[in-house]
Amino acid sequence: MFIVMTVLAIWLGWQANAVHERKRLLELIQEQGGSASGLMRGEDAYSYAAFIRLKESRPWLLRRWLGDWDVRTIDLPASMPAEMVDRIARAFPAASIEQAAP
Repeated sequence: MFIVMTVLAIWLGWQANAVHERKRLLELIQEQGGSASGLMRGEDAYSYAAFIRLKESRPWLLRRWLGDWDVRTIDLPASMPAEMVDRIARAFPAASIEQAAP
């Protein structure tokens, strides 16, 4: 039983860390002049196609309880370094990422 609880705690910590990383990256994107959009809590998808896209990309329930939310598009400024763009792409695999031309 102790091993199961330890594994569960490690897994939950990993998920919480992923949510925290995504929040930090969203703050960084906004500080650098970029933007991110998606469906936040309380918003609804009105069409069936939007519902299917939402279902495919929306964070699952535990991640939403931890404060994560659906990010659909990310617009980055041209000044964002390539390694930061890669880090953002790894953190938001379902998002469409666009970077402004230099």
